[in-house]
Amino acid sequence: MSLFLNQTKIPGYNQKISATLPLASEDMSGNSSATPKAETGDKSKTFSVSTQIRFIDADQLSLITNLAEARNSSNERLVYTIINNTAKAMNVRQVVFSGDMTVREDESIKSWTIVFSLAQFRSVPEKKEQRIEQKKITELSSSKTTTTGEAVPQVQTEPEVELSYLEKIIKKVDNALASDETDAS
Repeated sequence: MSLFLNQTKIPGYNQKISATLPLASEDMSGNSSATPKAETGDKSKTFSVSTQIRFIDADQLSLITNLAEARNSSNERLVYTIINNTAKAMNVRQVVFSGDMTVREDESIKSWTIVFSLAQFRSVPEKKEQRIEQKKITELSSSKTTTTGEAVPQVQTEPEVELSYLEKIIKKVDNALASDETDAS
């Protein structure tokens, strides 16, 4: 199975990709043997990638290293569009390099084993949380009035990002649920 980041194929052979979906919760039982858990929010999905590159193909190791070290004009890690069957099945479209990149020499087969992690960028739960926070800020700023005649500073919002088909559906459901909650109160 192949892995592409911004249409750049990650080189190597014996490539293996594993995904992790953290389902965060916290134990609420204290010192008892009860099993209640408190939800602590969904975290972003991560992918662990392992690949091997022959010593004679050192330029391929350099390519992966350059991708991992790449930064944008704001000196933040570069965000990549990921193309991979596992990522697609898990609804992940964008990732950033995260954690350590490990390169181990294997003299017996004259190759390096490279292992690195990719973390999901702007996951659906993260986007929902940001919308809720933005809504709270907007409601708070609109409910405040000034008596001194000073203008209330405007909250800058993020530019509108084009949503995927799935994200549009989730947004409609989210908006419908939000209006149901408003109607109920």
